[in-house]
Amino acid sequence: MYKELTTEDLEEQYNNNLDNDSILERVALNYKTPKQILSKLSIHDEKKIRRAVAANKSTPDEVLELLSQDDSETVRFGLLFNQELETTSKAFQNLLNDESEKIRNFAIKILQKGGKGKWPDIQTY
Repeated sequence: MYKELTTEDLEEQYNNNLDNDSILERVALNYKTPKQILSKLSIHDEKKIRRAVAANKSTPDEVLELLSQDDSETVRFGLLFNQELETTSKAFQNLLNDESEKIRNFAIKILQKGGKGKWPDIQTY
């Protein structure tokens, strides 16, 4: 039987698995993960973990803004899966001006669909 993870479970998984990228990625994706852990994971060396933080709807705005300037296109693209990302935020504005045409075009599609929560189907990209 599947047990829903609590905040305490996620803290324990983070603290006990600092060298396990797969577990850290799952922690980074979980919306119940405490903001201070998401902040720590946002500067992890592994881009798949930073991408997971970017996609997490519970990630604080200031962290999203930093991730919108990440060197990795993969991480920046992850922000476009965060359905709580406000189109008026600095992070989203950074994506509209991103060096990657793919990211810029996807951000424009989000605006055309009406913004927050109206993400286009990823299969079109």
